[in-house]
Amino acid sequence: MVMSAIAAKTLANDSNIEIELQQLAASIRAGDWNSMRSQADSLRSRGVDLGTEILYFEGRGAFEQKDFETAEAAFIAYTERGPDVRYYEKALRYLKQTETTLAPERANEALRASLEIISRQWPTYPRRAVQSGIMGWVRVQFDVSERGEVFNAKVIGNCRSTEKKCSNAPGNIFDKAALAAVSQYKFKPQFVDGVAVSVSNVIEVVYFRL
Repeated sequence: MVMSAIAAKTLANDSNIEIELQQLAASIRAGDWNSMRSQADSLRSRGVDLGTEILYFEGRGAFEQKDFETAEAAFIAYTERGPDVRYYEKALRYLKQTETTLAPERANEALRASLEIISRQWPTYPRRAVQSGIMGWVRVQFDVSERGEVFNAKVIGNCRSTEKKCSNAPGNIFDKAALAAVSQYKFKPQFVDGVAVSVSNVIEVVYFRL
């Protein structure tokens, strides 16, 4: 039974909690990870001790949904209980897979943090925006080549407003100017073990203010 596997401990004869624990067990058996997560969170919020093995199933659920950071945290918490836990070997294998999957992005994250811009092109303010008193910002995502040049630039967010502070008013009036400017940025090339490497998913916010 899954219920014994997750070692759930109910609060004193609470029939509602008993039912929810059965629903949690059913979600685990069915591989319904979204329901499992919400049910587990709900039970924990009311002080129900779900035991140790729920961590393994939460790790499994996050892994299947490709939420590898959450999966890693769950598997680490589970395996820290020691080799006597029921799914210890399986959890170690999943943990190794999550770490392998996360390694490239973590390496890229370190490269992003060390990026140094050596040439920045300021954007041209659109005439229509000037005439209308419009300000705003554009969030641009892009990659940096081995030579430090920008490529694959795209807009992932924007905002326009007649006020200096703009938080929830999407508008593409500045998109073209922002992309044109960012595409001309030049970065200091990044090296790993003496080899020039590209850096992906860099994010820059370009502001337009009058």
